Amino acid sequence: SRVVAAAVATEDVKQLQALGDALREQLGSGVGAIASSFGEGKSTLLVVVTDDLRARGVRADEIIKVIAAEAGGRGGGKAHMAQASLPDASRITEALARASELIRPFLEAAT
Repeated sequence: SRVVAAAVATEDVKQLQALGDALREQLGSGVGAIASSFGEGKSTLLVVVTDDLRARGVRADEIIKVIAAEAGGRGGGKAHMAQASLPDASRITEALARASELIRPFLEAAT
């Protein structure tokens, strides 16, 4: 399973979600965490999980809570895609840098 974490440039949440859908399709098997800043220094973080991992109990809505907490934000969503609002855009780089290590335990727990 692959883990992809990156900051991306999008104009709004809708565009970020479209990118998340595309990433989910391209990953094959894995988890993606992407974040974008737009408007008033706020950032949105999006986590996507491929269907094979979802079937093994890996959930985007659980992963996002852990990564968002790292950046002082909160989030939620569905098993395949979840999003969080991060009040401080400057902390997003740090959260993305740690995303892989934060996601790893979820993958290891997958049966």
